[in-house]
Amino acid sequence: MPQSGIKNRDDCKDVYANIKDKHLHKYVIYKIDAVKLKIEPVVVADKHATYAQFLDDLAQVGCCYAVYDFKIIMPDNSTRDKLIFYNWAPDDQPIKAKMLQSTTLKEIEKVTDGIHMKVQASELNEIQEKDIEEQLRKTLRI
Repeated sequence: MPQSGIKNRDDCKDVYANIKDKHLHKYVIYKIDAVKLKIEPVVVADKHATYAQFLDDLAQVGCCYAVYDFKIIMPDNSTRDKLIFYNWAPDDQPIKAKMLQSTTLKEIEKVTDGIHMKVQASELNEIQEKDIEEQLRKTLRI
């Protein structure tokens, strides 16, 4: 697949590390700035943010990438944090934005190592919390 020439802004990796290593934030939403030719974090949520807030933010931003620190309760009542990567391209977005999104995916993947599960979606009903949890449980073999 051709590359878009768009690069990560310097703070993309730092924001991700704060989620992955320090759990300082619940999620980050990255958006492509086609003028600056950079991927940049546009929403960095407090660690107490809810999944509903995450979905609201996705709906407002349009085409974007996101990383969500998903907490799952295990059968023994212990918890695990798993990072979910979202490639979000709503159907109502311009085709040019969706094409730019797909050709820039490899760039954002450079700074998001350690992702447990990747999700590509175009409608909010595809990424409801219960559905993501169900998919995640399948990957954990619970």
